Amino acid sequence: MSNRFAILTGAGSGIGRATAQVLAERGYDVGLTYGKNVDGVERTADAVRAQGQRAFVAQMQLEAPDSIGRAIDQLSNELGGLDALVNNAGLLDFQSFLDLSLDRWRRVIDCNLTGTFIAGQAAARRMVANSTAGRIVNVSSVHEMVPLLHATAYCSSKAGTGGASGLERSRTRGHSGEQWGLYGSIDAVKPADPVECMHFRFTESFGLVFGTMAIFAVALTR
Repeated sequence: MSNRFAILTGAGSGIGRATAQVLAERGYDVGLTYGKNVDGVERTADAVRAQGQRAFVAQMQLEAPDSIGRAIDQLSNELGGLDALVNNAGLLDFQSFLDLSLDRWRRVIDCNLTGTFIAGQAAARRMVANSTAGRIVNVSSVHEMVPLLHATAYCSSKAGTGGASGLERSRTRGHSGEQWGLYGSIDAVKPADPVECMHFRFTESFGLVFGTMAIFAVALTR
């Protein structure tokens, strides 16, 4: 598979890096985003290039809407197109329900839910403009359904991500040819343990399992 282009958010380590490696193995050039972990994302880019694929890097701050659109546009232009977006970036914050401040609630929701929406919308609009049969994968969590102690904001944000992905999937497939129905679909995958994934205390094979889950959702085998 050649001349295929994907953008992956939150690519500095963990599931993000594993997903980037699998994308590269499947013949994708990859645009990688990071928030603060520039050293990590450069290591991910090196891993992609070691597979013989191109890699480009852009900073994306999910709580800053303008930076999201800029990163999607920059990476799409550098890649030469956009076939898939994997929305992996996110924030895990622990605070008891009684002590959770509105600022901390909003920060998690802005990053995990609103940021995912903005990135997905920007990518989908680009795919429609280019009549691309694209795929968007939102990395949610099993904790959109299973409670995680002291993670009210996180669980709520992932419940929103999963719900929005399902609604967007059903709606886009029903639209006319001028909309995204002919061009693509939206799916969500649900890794099991955000503590392990987001703090990177896991084996390489663990990360590759969930990276492969994301890739199958992108439908590389079609």
